[in-house]
Amino acid sequence: MRITFLTPLVLVITAACSPPDPPVTAQTAVDQAIAWQNGEVLNQAEVTFDFRERQFRVYRNKGIFEYERIYVDSTGANLREVLSNDGLFREVDGERVELDSASYASTETAVNSVVYFALLPLPLNDAAAQKRLLGESQVNGRAYRKVEVTFVPEGGGRDHDDRFIYWIDSETGALDYLAYYFHVDEGGARFREAYNVREIEGVRIADYHNYSAEGITFETVEQFDSLHAAGLTKLVSEIDLENVAIRRLLD
Repeated sequence: MRITFLTPLVLVITAACSPPDPPVTAQTAVDQAIAWQNGEVLNQAEVTFDFRERQFRVYRNKGIFEYERIYVDSTGANLREVLSNDGLFREVDGERVELDSASYASTETAVNSVVYFALLPLPLNDAAAQKRLLGESQVNGRAYRKVEVTFVPEGGGRDHDDRFIYWIDSETGALDYLAYYFHVDEGGARFREAYNVREIEGVRIADYHNYSAEGITFETVEQFDSLHAAGLTKLVSEIDLENVAIRRLLD
């Protein structure tokens, strides 16, 4: 048996011929975050959770979706609201009622918004999402890829003109921070920091500390990380999902 040893020159030539690593893009960063989350499970699953005294059910199955919110309103009436591919309807004490255009819009936005944040980072690959890599930054001693997400009007929802920034861990793909500027109610901005990250049916689910800061505009929302590191953000609320359950759907 003949054993062949590679000389250092051969090793150098072999290494030089190896293809370079593909460049990091906004899309590859988002794909890494969804892989960390194991988010593809949620494309064919039923998710239930409680959020601020409201019960949510999220059904998604190969493009078919149904988002349900159940709660008791200030008058004591039992409300059930369902947003699906067919639109939105509301039931009050089991009876379907008509919604005026303002109520329809506000309910659709409220239900969709809660579901969007609950499923992150999976929704970052929605067809309406436009992604742009803003570079890297350091937060609490870790390197993050900073990704901007905006939305096209078609399919982007009623808040398509908002601006989102996501901090994705360069090594693990974890989505640890996000910020956004919104236009409703005279506008404003928020910065969220993930905590209580847990795994349910193989999917990572997170709660968030929710912060505000003075002087943030639509154009400067990506500066939240620097303000937070300097202690210039203020905790305004906590975004906690309770009693989360995930049921995988079978083909």
